[in-house]
Amino acid sequence: MNYKSIIILLFVLISFSCKSPMELFQNYQGAKISIGSGGGFSGEYNEYILFDNGNLYHKNTLRNEIVFLGSVSENEAKQIFKNYFNLNFDDINLNSPGNFSYYIKFEENDKNHKLIWANSSEIDPKIKVFYDIFRSKVNALAGK
Repeated sequence: MNYKSIIILLFVLISFSCKSPMELFQNYQGAKISIGSGGGFSGEYNEYILFDNGNLYHKNTLRNEIVFLGSVSENEAKQIFKNYFNLNFDDINLNSPGNFSYYIKFEENDKNHKLIWANSSEIDPKIKVFYDIFRSKVNALAGK
């Protein structure tokens, strides 16, 4: 095999072994906590998804794209998941969408739970605080 053939073969192997953010996102088997907001005239939603391994993604429904933002520390990820359960969010039924809505979502295997609201003055303050802290982690990773 000559030098050019080896280079081409390596390039092809590397191309097929790299997974896109979409593939990594879709094939993840662990728990996920998401926050998001959207609606209105455009119907666009922006969602920030934290995997239990600390990886954080941004999903935009209008552009149908998923972007890896980076990772939070393992301790930060564990704390966010722990807070979700310590605050008993999995026992709260909140389904009050509006023209523009906010949400917190938990997914793991067959378990899916979503809190959705339009007016933050009508929800338990702990939900808003959790959302805002999560959002601050997103902003820190995204450099905002």
